[in-house]
Amino acid sequence: MADLLANSLSGLRAFQRALDTIGHNIANSATPGYSRQRVQLGSLPPQYAGVGYIGSGTQVTGVQRLFDDMLAAQTREASSAVGRLEVFAGIAARMDKLLADENLSPARGMQNFYGALDDLAADPASIEMRENFLTVADATAARFRMLDAQFAALGREADAAIKATVEEVNRVTENIAALNREIAVAPKSGPERQPNDLFDQRDRLLDQLSTLVGVTSTVQDDGSVNVYIGSGQPLVVGSNHYRLASAQSSYDPSRTEVTLSSDAGSAVITDTLSGGRLGGLLDYRDELLNPARRELARIAAGFAQSINEQHAAGMDLDGRLGGRLFDFTPREALASKRNAGDARVSVGIEDAGALKSERYLLRFDGTSWTLSGIDSGRTVALSGSGTAADPFRADGLSFTLDGTAQAGDSFLLDPLAGAAASLEVAISDPRAVAAAAPIRSSANPGNTGNATISPGEVVDAAHANLLDDVEITFIDASTYSINGAGSYTYTPGEPITINGWQLSISGTPDPGDAFSITANVNGTGDNRNLAAMAAQRDAGVLDGGSTDVEAALGRLVSRIGSQTSQANAALGAQNAILAEAQAQREAVSGVNLDEEAAELLRFQQAYQAAAQAIAVADEIFQTLLGAVRR
Repeated sequence: MADLLANSLSGLRAFQRALDTIGHNIANSATPGYSRQRVQLGSLPPQYAGVGYIGSGTQVTGVQRLFDDMLAAQTREASSAVGRLEVFAGIAARMDKLLADENLSPARGMQNFYGALDDLAADPASIEMRENFLTVADATAARFRMLDAQFAALGREADAAIKATVEEVNRVTENIAALNREIAVAPKSGPERQPNDLFDQRDRLLDQLSTLVGVTSTVQDDGSVNVYIGSGQPLVVGSNHYRLASAQSSYDPSRTEVTLSSDAGSAVITDTLSGGRLGGLLDYRDELLNPARRELARIAAGFAQSINEQHAAGMDLDGRLGGRLFDFTPREALASKRNAGDARVSVGIEDAGALKSERYLLRFDGTSWTLSGIDSGRTVALSGSGTAADPFRADGLSFTLDGTAQAGDSFLLDPLAGAAASLEVAISDPRAVAAAAPIRSSANPGNTGNATISPGEVVDAAHANLLDDVEITFIDASTYSINGAGSYTYTPGEPITINGWQLSISGTPDPGDAFSITANVNGTGDNRNLAAMAAQRDAGVLDGGSTDVEAALGRLVSRIGSQTSQANAALGAQNAILAEAQAQREAVSGVNLDEEAAELLRFQQAYQAAAQAIAVADEIFQTLLGAVRR
């Protein structure tokens, strides 16, 4: 009915709803994720009154939620990036601190080791100095072990955090699916008639989810939202949610993978995940921690291999050839759980200079074996046949097959994984330190020419005739014989290689001049092998001979420090981006108390005016009734 009373009553009801909504906004001004609401008013259809159309008052057409999907998506994207960088930068800083710790630093261990080597070289016959050298060598190996143990502890922390984050993601997605169910069945009509508070609850969950892992979402016609993870795998579809799980790698039981259960079954999605805390943990583990552990192991293996090779080329106090000074255990190949055959793969290290900080995948197609780098994606050339007599060889490694493989079988090779963790001194007897060179050379006292002979060096410590006596006798000034046999051309200064050793003769010999090479069985004061071991400090024993051990350690420390610094810088920039995105979102959706106060006053006055109009209508009606009675 188009009259003053009805119109005023409609205004009273509408303004009451507006005041209720303003009160709701004010009450939730401190509620995280709340989007302010506005009552939408519209005129009621007018009524024809003979002289024209007279309005029928107002009505609430809906309650609008002030929200911008694009700004929300930008905020979540920035929040996901911040979540990733916070985790990455935080744990990277811990790694950087570990590498700088004087009590753990392998670089300091190297300095101590070569210092003790120099001290022993000054008095190679001293048992006390030999004991000190072994003690320092053991402490050097212990530094590698302790640092690797700290890295391993960080890895276990990361895996535990991955598992916890996966469970938190499941809890959030379950709640999103439940809200989707409520929203889908809630009465609604048009954009202004929606369950706004349910939307806010769900958007808060989506915001929370984005801090945990990078996701995308799409809103459906019924108001529900579908959420996708990784490379587009569904995580929430309507009221259904699909669970993530943490599982052991199919190759390595110590490695945690993330799987997604769907209608098609369970699939590993670790490599497709990014963003948020989960993405940061995975990136930290796979891009920083594990590569650093493998590089530390490569350096440990290179150091031990180079020292062992030289130590084996020396002689100890008892006249025995030196063996290994250090021991370490390469990690065995890890067979896939899906392998049908019973083949096993043993791994050895042949050339420290060719080693790479990489994992490999060895596959059998039923006919041939192929090797590929997991981290680089490169195809690695294999030589050999895989037998004990002719093992596969690649990147300084050797692989020996045992058993029978079936087509499709594969193995994960991470051969250096245990090198730093297992590094230890192989000898305990100080007399077994091979300080001396195993051979000595001398000129016959009766020589009449001016030719001189070098001390000689070992090039093949495993040669069966290394310690056999050899005499070089000059037939004339340009030819010589060895142990009375042969006639060899003499070129002054040119190397002469026999029985696994090498030396040179310089000058002009007379016919009959002779030079002897014998085992250095009484060389207690000889420090030539110690000097050769000390020379390894500056030798390029890694990267094909281009990098020494201390330089490699310095490069590792520098790389971790650089990655930490870059992560912190990126975190600062991303926090600024997030703050700007949040400010833009807040400008649209946030509750401004000053604005709400102004709206409160406006609708209060409107409410009072409507009430006054009702009072006027009542007075008119009472006047009319009075006139009728009279």
